[in-house]
Amino acid sequence: MIPQRESDESLDKAIRQFWEIESVPEKSALSAEDQQCEEIFVQTHKRLESGKFVVSLPFRDGEPSLGESRSLAFKRLISMERRFACNEQFRNLYVDFMEDYLKSGHMELVSGEIKGNHFFIPHHGILRPSSSTTKLRIVFVASALTSKGDSLNDYQLIGPKLQKEVGDLICNFRLHEIAFTSDIRQMYRQILITDEHLNYQLILWWTFPTDEPQTYRLKTVTYGITSSTFLAIRVPQQLAEDHKSEYPEAAKILSRYTYMDDVVSESDSIDSADLQNQLFDLLKKGEFELRKWCSNSPEFLQRLPDSVRSIESSTVSLDKDSSVKVLGVAWQPVKDVFSYNVTPLHNRVTKCVVLLETARIFDPVGFLCPVIVAAKILIQELWLAGVDWDAEVPQDIRQKWLRIVSGFPNLSNIQIPRFVPTQSCRVELHGFCDSSEVAYVAVVYLRVVHSNGLIGVHIFSVKSRVAPKEETFPAKIGVMRRFASFLVVRIHSSFDWLAGIIGIDQYFLTQKWLTYLRLVQQVRPFVKVAVDDAGPITTKVGTLPERKMVLVNDPNLSPLQWKLGRISEVHPS
Repeated sequence: MIPQRESDESLDKAIRQFWEIESVPEKSALSAEDQQCEEIFVQTHKRLESGKFVVSLPFRDGEPSLGESRSLAFKRLISMERRFACNEQFRNLYVDFMEDYLKSGHMELVSGEIKGNHFFIPHHGILRPSSSTTKLRIVFVASALTSKGDSLNDYQLIGPKLQKEVGDLICNFRLHEIAFTSDIRQMYRQILITDEHLNYQLILWWTFPTDEPQTYRLKTVTYGITSSTFLAIRVPQQLAEDHKSEYPEAAKILSRYTYMDDVVSESDSIDSADLQNQLFDLLKKGEFELRKWCSNSPEFLQRLPDSVRSIESSTVSLDKDSSVKVLGVAWQPVKDVFSYNVTPLHNRVTKCVVLLETARIFDPVGFLCPVIVAAKILIQELWLAGVDWDAEVPQDIRQKWLRIVSGFPNLSNIQIPRFVPTQSCRVELHGFCDSSEVAYVAVVYLRVVHSNGLIGVHIFSVKSRVAPKEETFPAKIGVMRRFASFLVVRIHSSFDWLAGIIGIDQYFLTQKWLTYLRLVQQVRPFVKVAVDDAGPITTKVGTLPERKMVLVNDPNLSPLQWKLGRISEVHPS
C-alpha cells in the first residue's frame, strides 16, 4: 500500500498538470533561486572524455545534514515485498529493472559504513501495461521524511522552468508536411551525479526477501528528486549549445522542439529529412540514444539505420488505425490526424473522481474545450456545495456529471487533421473571445488563403475560464478585459515563433473585443489601450512604455481593420 502522503502527491500532481495546461502561459523573470540553480549548473557541470555529462545536485545552502532515513526506506522495502507476493509479474519486472540498473552501471553496491551526510530514498513501482517499452516505472520518493521531519527535496533548488509549452509544440508540429517523433532513451540515467553527492542517493534492495538488504548508490539523475527535471532538460540544451556549429539543425530541434525526453519535429520534404543523422550524431556526443521513432512518412522511416528499424519494427510499422502519444495527445500517423479516446475509470461519483476524470482529458491545444469547460463549471459547483473529498455528490450534480460522461464515447469520432498547409499561402491569425455568466473563452484560428483561392480555417489555440460566482457586472467586464488581454498577448508573444516559421500577414480581433475597447474609452476617455503581460491593459497615454503592444485606432478604417502595433518611441508632448 502506498502511504497517504505519496497518494496525495500523485493526485495533486495530476490536478496541477491539468490546470497548468488549461492556464495561460505567462513570461516571468528568473527568481533569485532560479538564477542560483542555473549558476550552480554552469559552474559545476563537466564532461567526461566520452562526452557524458556529470552534474551536481543544486542545494540551496550547501550540503545538508538530514535526519535518520534508513528505517523508513527499510519499511517501504518490506511493504514492496508484500506486493511481490501477490503479483509475480510485478516482482519479476521490479527485479529485472534493478538488475538492469546495476548492469548498466547506473547504481553501485556500497561496501563498508556510510559516513558523512547521506539520505536513503524509499522506492516503489507503478505498472504501465499500455507502454510499449516500459511496463514498470520505479518511483524514487525523495520527499520522504526523515526522523527530523525533513527530506532531501526540502534542500533542493527546483530550477527555472525550461520546458516549452506543450500547446505551442503541438501547434508547431502541425506546420510541416512530414512529421516525426522520437524519444531519448533513459534520458535521466545517461547523466551522472558528481561523486561528492552520491551518498544523497542511497537505496536499499534485495533480490530475495531472505537476503539481508544491501545498500546501493544511484549514480545518475534520479526521477523523484526535485532538481532532476531541471538537470535532465538543461543537459541536452547544453549539449546543443556545445555542438551547434557542427550540427545546426539538430541543435535547433534539441533546444526548441523537445519536451523532456520527447523529440517532436517536422520537415518540409524527405530531401531535408537528413537531419536524422544530425540528431543521431549530436546525441551520441553526450552518450544519448534516440528510440521509438514514428512518422507519417514511410519513406522517412525507411531511412532510419537498419539497427534501429530492426529493434523498433513494431513501432515503425503501424496500421492505419494505430496511434502513438505525441506529448500526451493521440496521433494516428498513417491517417495523420489527432484523435481522442476517453474512457471513464470510476463508477462512483465523488469530488475526487470528477477531478481525476477531468484531469485525464489531456487537451493542451483546446480541441475539446466545450467538454472540458462543462466539467470545470461542475467542479466549481462541487466546491461551492462544500462536498467532502470522497463523499457521493448531490443528486443534481451527479446527473450533470453523468450527462458529461455519457458523451465521452463520442469523442472517439473526433479527428483533427495534423497538417496545416502554409507554404506559398497568405496566413492570418484570427482571435475571438466571448463570455457568459458562467464562463469565458478565447480561440485563435489560423486562416490560410491558398494560391488557387481556396481558404482553410484551422483551430490553433483555445483557452477557457470559469467565472467566479461572486462577480458583479463590472467585475465581469474586468475579467473580459483580462481575457481579451490574454488573446492579444498570445497572438503577439506566444506566436512570435509562428511568424518566424511561416510569416503572418495580419492579425484580426473579434468585434466583441473591439466593442469592449469602445466601452472602456467611453468610461475612461483619458485611457488608451496597451497590453501588459503582468498588469492591466489600460494606461495613461503619457506612461506608455516602449515595446508595448497597442491597437491603432485609424479613423479612416472600420474597427475590424485596425492593426496591432508596438510602441517604438514616446514623445512627452
